[in-house]
Amino acid sequence: MVGQIVGPIVVCNNNCSTTCPTKRSDALQPESMEKLSELIKGRLANHNLSESAKSAEIIHKANLLIAEKFNREKSGAKAYRFSDGILFIAAESAVWSQEVWGVQDSILKSLKKSFGNTVVKKIIIKSLTIE
Repeated sequence: MVGQIVGPIVVCNNNCSTTCPTKRSDALQPESMEKLSELIKGRLANHNLSESAKSAEIIHKANLLIAEKFNREKSGAKAYRFSDGILFIAAESAVWSQEVWGVQDSILKSLKKSFGNTVVKKIIIKSLTIE
């Protein structure tokens, strides 16, 4: 793959040296081009960024659900990590742990509805300092 045109911008897929092949007249032929969206997906997959983005999205959604369940913007509980299908929620006290424990099934059900049944499998609540 030599290069591609994205609007007026040429994206080179080579490790360029002083003579970039995209400057050749045959370098930008349609058969040698790839959509920018496909290129980005490939780069994200190569750097495992798509998993990190999905984890961040799940954590964000969980925090919104926690705020919604307790009718407050800032509560004593916060989702802070998602790994291998497990969502970790920090609670600032035993009381908050108990409160979150009482709504964890509802949070899990909402997350499964948003992200699919196999993505978020379990919630673990830990008593930790929340920042």
